[in-house]
Amino acid sequence: MRYHPAIVAQAAATLAIISDDRFTLGIGAGERLNEHVVGQGFPSVRGRHERLADALEIINLLWRGGYQSYEGKYLQLEDARIFDLPDRLPVLAVAAGGQDAAELAAVHGTGCSPPNRARTSSTRTPAAVATGRATRRCRSRGRRPRKPPSRPRTGPPDGR
Repeated sequence: MRYHPAIVAQAAATLAIISDDRFTLGIGAGERLNEHVVGQGFPSVRGRHERLADALEIINLLWRGGYQSYEGKYLQLEDARIFDLPDRLPVLAVAAGGQDAAELAAVHGTGCSPPNRARTSSTRTPAAVATGRATRRCRSRGRRPRKPPSRPRTGPPDGR
């Protein structure tokens, strides 16, 4: 974990305010490619999902307003508060790449980010099956699946 979820919750609230409610917080359990570099080892999928559940609970708790404390399996929070909350909270889109992650998205998120389908016409590829399962799980809990936003262009506007 690079940042405590209280820091993420505060940053997301601030971004929602300054972006006129155009901000979506996308969050997931992580991947070794990016996370092993912090030198704390890399937990199992189950361990990452347990940490993610704690993090999502903290973010949602802080977004309720007022002073909040939390004692989870991996994370704690003591008398924390976000002083400036947006009028409309950002969508909390949880990555739902598998059955357990889809359940976390359905329970804790206000949006859901299912995996992208494989670039094939088949609906039986592992990616397509996972996407369908995650989408159904999120919808069953009233969560709206969202595609991740496309990356902003970084080159000149004329395409050179």
